[in-house]
Formats: sequence, structure tokens, C-alpha cells
Amino acid sequence: MKNDMPKELFENKIIAGDSIRIGRDQVVPLTRSIYVPLFGLRGCLVWNRPYAVMIIGEDDTERVLPVHDVTRRSQILLLIAGLIGSLLIWGFLRGRNSR
Repeated sequence: MKNDMPKELFENKIIAGDSIRIGRDQVVPLTRSIYVPLFGLRGCLVWNRPYAVMIIGEDDTERVLPVHDVTRRSQILLLIAGLIGSLLIWGFLRGRNSR
């Protein structure tokens, strides 16, 4: 019997992009990729987000600068604003209908 079930529920990887020379330093973008297999189907859901930037100096020193995800914060704020707005509208309409 063929087993199509993956070993893990999802796979989390940090992937290095192509390096770019800026001045005397090499800059390497790092992304986080999360793969979620679709059970019973071929393929998977893939979510890519910027993770960090690695700077390699000419003396081979490495620095990793994290990338802060401003988009996610904005999405959460929009979700909260939508929920508060819908509760206010629901409360207003409920008060109007009870008269």
C-alpha cells in the first residue's frame, strides 16, 4: 500500500538568495519558506517571507540583520479594526431594532 502522507505537517526552511557585491561587502538575502503539503493532492502551499540580510565583510566577518515584517503588523491592525468596526455596527443596529 502506497503511503502519501508526509512525515511532518509542514516544512520550515531558511533559504539564501544570490549574493550581491556592494562596495567591499557581499550581501546575501535570506528568506523563510514554509511548505504545507495538501494531503491527498499533488502540490503544497508555500509561504515565503523575508527573514534577514547577511553581510559578509572583506575580512570574512558575518553580520545578520533581521528584517522586521511590517506587513504582518499592518494586517493584524486591519483585522482588529475590522472586528471593532463590525461590533460597533452590530451594536448600533441591534439597539435600533430593539425600539
